[in-house]
Amino acid sequence: MIALTAHALGGDPTKAREAGCDDYDTKPVDFQRLLGKIEALLAIS
Repeated sequence: MIALTAHALGGDPTKAREAGCDDYDTKPVDFQRLLGKIEALLAIS
């Protein structure tokens, strides 16, 4: 699961991972970056 938010604060990536997310990204969405994260997570599974 990747947390996607428009409200990016300094501790948010850590909070998202502590809540069980596998990664974190911000809006506006950079589709190449997001696709890279998705592909990396799928490769781990």
